[in-house]
Amino acid sequence: MVSSTEVLPGNLYAIPDDESGYHLVKVLAIDARGIHLRFYMNVLPALPQQVDPGALEWFLGHTPLSKEAWQDIYEKAILVQNLPVTEEELEGYQYWRLEHGGYFA
Repeated sequence: MVSSTEVLPGNLYAIPDDESGYHLVKVLAIDARGIHLRFYMNVLPALPQQVDPGALEWFLGHTPLSKEAWQDIYEKAILVQNLPVTEEELEGYQYWRLEHGGYFA
């Protein structure tokens, strides 16, 4: 695991869930109004020290959240590691930008 309070693109967080373990979410981009995330299907029974990026399966490729909505997640989030953000991962974000999309609150 990495120790940092700064939210950066590429940060992979584990979100604890009392019933099923840890859900994974990755920061794709950050802008003035919100944060753009990728949610993964992977649920891990224990807090991972590190995750193999090749083993990650996403179910929400791009989710734009308002800063307030992100804060609700961030309060529980545990930074696992920082991974490169690929062009493929940014496809949904780029489309969202072209269409002037909104944010989930």
